[in-house]
Order: sequence, then structure tokens, then C-alpha cells
Amino acid sequence: MVAVWSMRTDQVGTADCCRWLAILDRDEHERADRFHFERDRRDFIAAHALLRSMLAFHLGQPASTWQFATGAFGKPAIAGSFRVPDIDLSLSHTRDLVAAAVASHCAVGVDVEKIDRAKADFNLAPTYFAPAEVEILRRTPPREQAACFFRLWTLREAYLKATGAGLGTPLDSFAFTLSSIRMNFATRFDDGPRHWHFEMLPTTGAHVLSVAVASRSEHAIRVASRTVATRNL
Repeated sequence: MVAVWSMRTDQVGTADCCRWLAILDRDEHERADRFHFERDRRDFIAAHALLRSMLAFHLGQPASTWQFATGAFGKPAIAGSFRVPDIDLSLSHTRDLVAAAVASHCAVGVDVEKIDRAKADFNLAPTYFAPAEVEILRRTPPREQAACFFRLWTLREAYLKATGAGLGTPLDSFAFTLSSIRMNFATRFDDGPRHWHFEMLPTTGAHVLSVAVASRSEHAIRVASRTVATRNL
């Protein structure tokens, strides 16, 4: 099972945040309070409430009871008395959109980004992307370059989140193609035994949402996506 939920936050109000804060723990409250901008705080609260609601829906324990641990590179995991074997988690938030993923017997990573031309810095592309991806960007028509930039960016981030290794992974050790979403590994860094599955899921016209799943099973990986309305969370 791989479930991905997403939710727009551009219409979230104070009452929504108050309702969601009631199910977050002390650590999440403290982390939310560190954000300088209220919109960033809102999106953090929404993402964590979404993940807790997913766990309640799929695993049957109340949303407020879940406890989490954080890996060395920030990947969340279920901790405490509710630890569930073979369940992997990921969450992401950007301006006006949040997403969370829960996977059984798989490693999962999810990333969302807003398509912002001002943040698509092509001069820095060789720093963040593999040479083959820089070439994809170079060949993309100018009007489509920002969207292409964030498609590649979210796929790479989703993969790094799924591995749990973060920026400890050499950024030139893998590269994506977009015509059919596929990842190629550098020979010296072959991730061979795992079976990887990547998708870009439908979302708003202003955002990109990518998910990466790794499974050692021979069975096909199916990602079930759901868009959640604010009033239903």
C-alpha cells in the first residue's frame, strides 16, 4: 500500500489551524512557532495534521496519539508505543500546498514545490542537478523551463527522502528523464537491488507533486492519491 494525500492551504483560516493544532504534539507546536511568516507556519501545521489524519484513517489509532522520531536527515518515522513495522512516512509542504505519504513494506518519499520562476535559478542548476538533467533544462523552451526545473527538483527530492540519506547522497550520482519518468544511476553508485517507482501526481496548475517508492517485492507498485478538502481534515 502506498497512499499519498494532498491539500491546498490557500483558503485555510485561523479556525482550521486551531483545530489542527489540537492534534499536534508539543514538539510540533514548538517547531511551528519557529516560522517567521504566518503562511509558512500554516503550511507546516497543515502538513503534520494531514499526516496524522492519514495514519488514523489507515491504521486506526486517533490522530492525536501518534508519536514520531526523526532520522539523521529529517525523515519522520513512527515512534513510541504505536510503532508499526514496515510502515514508512514522508511529508512535504510548500506555499499553498501540503502532501503526506504512508507506505507499507516500501520506502516512500514525497515532495511538493510551487512553480516560481524567481526561484528557478538556472545559473545554479549544475550545483543541484546531474549533467544530463542540466541538458534537459537547456533544451526546454524558455516558457516551460520553470515547470521543468521543479519537476526535476521534486523527483530528486522525493528520491532522497525515500532513501533517508538526504544530501549525504552525491547529487551527480543519479539523473532523471522526463519523457518517461525514469532514473539512471551512475555506475559507481548503482542502487540496483531496489525496484524504484516514480510518479508526478495531479495537483494545482501552480504546483508539482512527485513521489518515489522503493520496494524489493516483485509485485507492481500502485500509488493511491487523494485530494483532501480543508473542511474534511
